[in-house]
Amino acid sequence: GLPTRILLHSDLKNALDYARRFHTSIALLMLDLDKCKEINDSFGHDGGDHVLRIVAKRISAIIRKTDRVVRMGGDEFIVLLNDLDDPGQAARIAEKIMETFSDPIQVGGIQVSVSVSIGICTITDQVVDADVLLKRVDAAMYRAKESGRGCYQVFTGDMIAPGLSQQPDTPPGSPPSS
Repeated sequence: GLPTRILLHSDLKNALDYARRFHTSIALLMLDLDKCKEINDSFGHDGGDHVLRIVAKRISAIIRKTDRVVRMGGDEFIVLLNDLDDPGQAARIAEKIMETFSDPIQVGGIQVSVSVSIGICTITDQVVDADVLLKRVDAAMYRAKESGRGCYQVFTGDMIAPGLSQQPDTPPGSPPSS
């Protein structure tokens, strides 16, 4: 019941344009369910789909109506947080999302524990395009998975591999992020 990544690109472009014009911040959260394959293997794809629907409802219940939850595919979701007053809001929302996963999900009469790894990338007064922002939040999410899953990581410049560090938001004359 969620929009897909096709709509995300349009929403993200609009959010970036708005943020630039009104000097506000936006953030992307990329969520990946941990060990979702095990749920599919144990309960079949119907069980996995049930878990995805519950996850979508839980995430949607936490965010504001002006924000957007998108299913990227498989067990990955993106949350677009618009018009943030404080870049720290994204981490607080990630914490709330993680808290909702402390309650197990019932699948076929069995309580199933589900955790999520979350990457966060907040943009404040930077000129980046949607693709760069998506790469950054993806890198942060993979760092969360590498850090033991069931946690979140905020994007830092060291998460991008050398040679991929196309950083259009680095001011002229500034050294590239490491």
